Amino acid sequence: MVCVFFRLAITCCPMKCARALSKFIVLLWSITLQKRILAASLATPITVIAIHPGGVDTFTQDWPFPTFSKWLVGLAIADPVHGAYNSVFAAASKMVAGNKERYRGMYLESSPTGRIAQVSKSLQNEQLGTQLWGITEKLLEDLGL
Repeated sequence: MVCVFFRLAITCCPMKCARALSKFIVLLWSITLQKRILAASLATPITVIAIHPGGVDTFTQDWPFPTFSKWLVGLAIADPVHGAYNSVFAAASKMVAGNKERYRGMYLESSPTGRIAQVSKSLQNEQLGTQLWGITEKLLEDLGL
């Protein structure tokens, strides 16, 4: 089912739909991974968190007049240091470490840093998650990994 949607996205509007679908797949996979880790009852608990860094300027250094371009683009999106805040929060925050149960399998938005986002019901569909997990295993097997 996921592959059908991906093909449709590539066909209809390749840039926006494919990007949105890839984000959906990453979130679905992360949620499914967290459920599988919890079901395995590992001795060392692992917290899976999907993050959105927000808009980050990783390109103006290649534009003409990079100093001006960086300033202009900086009015709308974050520089790389600020763009990393959400990743650092997820990896090293005392708030996450002290509330692991709250953050397990969550999706963090970038504004404000570390905000737990409400996800769609589609992302909570265990059947879709299981199907995606199977597709992932088959792909890795086909690649010899």
